[in-house]
Amino acid sequence: MFKPWRKLEDLKNECDTYTESFHKVKLHLVEALQYHERLEELQKAFETAKQLVQQCLDDDLQKEQSQDDPENAIGIQNIEAGEAMQDFKDLGDRAIQEIDVSDMIVKLNTDQKRVFDKVTNVVESDKSILRLYVSGEGGTGKSFLIKTIKCWIKQNLNKDTAVTAPTGIAAFNIDGLTVHRLLQLPVEHGQTPKYKQLSDCVLKVLRTDLKDVILFVIDEVSMISNLTLIYIHLRLSEIFDTSDCDDGWFGRKHILLFGDLLQLPPVREDLIFTHLSDQKIANYLGSLNAVNLWITLFEYDELIINMRQQGDNSYRELLSRIRIGLVTKSDCKILESRKISFKADSFESRLNELCDFINSLSSDTVCLFPTCNMCDVLNNAMLSRITSKEILLIAEDTIDCTSYVKKKVLKVLSNNDDDSSRTAGLSKQITIKIGAKVMIRRNIDASLGLVNGTIAKVISIVRETSTDDVEKIKLLLPSGLEYEIKNMKE
Repeated sequence: MFKPWRKLEDLKNECDTYTESFHKVKLHLVEALQYHERLEELQKAFETAKQLVQQCLDDDLQKEQSQDDPENAIGIQNIEAGEAMQDFKDLGDRAIQEIDVSDMIVKLNTDQKRVFDKVTNVVESDKSILRLYVSGEGGTGKSFLIKTIKCWIKQNLNKDTAVTAPTGIAAFNIDGLTVHRLLQLPVEHGQTPKYKQLSDCVLKVLRTDLKDVILFVIDEVSMISNLTLIYIHLRLSEIFDTSDCDDGWFGRKHILLFGDLLQLPPVREDLIFTHLSDQKIANYLGSLNAVNLWITLFEYDELIINMRQQGDNSYRELLSRIRIGLVTKSDCKILESRKISFKADSFESRLNELCDFINSLSSDTVCLFPTCNMCDVLNNAMLSRITSKEILLIAEDTIDCTSYVKKKVLKVLSNNDDDSSRTAGLSKQITIKIGAKVMIRRNIDASLGLVNGTIAKVISIVRETSTDDVEKIKLLLPSGLEYEIKNMKE
């Protein structure tokens, strides 16, 4: 049973009726309600301001942690830049050891020798700046020409050549680094990053180790986008401090581009020769306009003598016609004769036939498919044929950052269990077996050929004694070298 907290007579407030009492205090009640509402609004505004202030503090802390402190010589970017420069020096030393450059020059064909003379004459005279694009289909000897130019510059001018490519495999094939790693360009998986200037400390590292470089070579230029070319120019101008110089493009360094524009295009970006749209200029460069560097600066030359298929003219000519989209009836007939004729009708049986056919080929054969799903199906089928025990590798996510950032990261990770596009294209679970082929998906050591795209063979597993977790995987590389990949923690 509830009792009133006061007498009902008190509500009359010395009036004859309750109605008279209500009208007497009505004005005060309205004022009190309005005051209460104002207090609530002020409280909400205070809470909102408090949250915004905390978010700004967390954002500032995040920026401090993600960027180099000029006074901190062991920042993440400093370490990455230092490691890249060490690889650059190691690759440079390896490329010129016990090489007779005069013998290499003799082996150049007329096309290669013409380009070689053009490059070395400009670089040696130093009266003008070389900006040259050399085209040529696969097999015209671009890699050999690059190596010859690099060795000549080192032995005759005692200067360095920075050799780069857009991918790890392409860079390894020419004893170079990826252009993003050498120049510390921004990389974001799945989207185009904005250009970011380097800290003074990182710039000091790059300037010290690149000071003797007079020629920058970029191979496989078809995969370099127009935006990346701008980024390369901006970074070299930043490193060599030529932003305010006349003709200060690309740090006033000699630039030599190689590649076939009819081969692989940039991923999700525009071709190198197309003009940047106003929207991209605004979004990624923060400026009103940008020069089309390709059209404005670069001269053109071409290698047309194919050195790769010297003993099979028909095959070489067929590839040349396919390259430009011209296929004859004779070409179609030859290609049709190379098709696999399946005997079975069901998907499983045909897959089994395909696995049998692949097993009959040499062990270094690489199969190309149009979709990732088709690759996964074949890989799983081939893996199931290996009799050794399955080994499951599971990625574990650990986070060490501010509470605000950690909360956002955990939310993203919780939605990424089956979406490799949100985890730099890497799967969170990988099944392997001893004897299986695996592909390295990150650049580990370019000097050993441990780069993104390298295919190796699993030959043994090392487990931790206490937990039985996989600690190391020993691989047999294409070079015959054995290498242990450790459990990575980043």
